[in-house]
Amino acid sequence: MENFFGEPRRFPIALALRGSTFKHEQMRTDDNLPSFEIIKLLIDKGARGISKKKAFELLEKTKSNRKPEEYEKIKQYLQKKYPDDKPLKKPASN
Repeated sequence: MENFFGEPRRFPIALALRGSTFKHEQMRTDDNLPSFEIIKLLIDKGARGISKKKAFELLEKTKSNRKPEEYEKIKQYLQKKYPDDKPLKKPASN
């Protein structure tokens, strides 16, 4: 587990939010969804790789599979701690 949390990459936060795993090239959804504590730890450790908008989209997809109070805790924590999407850079005009 240390490597999983020690080297945040693109997949941990997306995987935790959507609760999906890949097995034999087929996606399985609705596996045991990671708890608020796991998602909080991933965010605190710097797991990013997806935009804030995408993080909320993935959370919304699992809303019906989560307890309402857990969903709200995750949503509030994402809003508060997940960095805002960076605006696209405008090309410099000469």
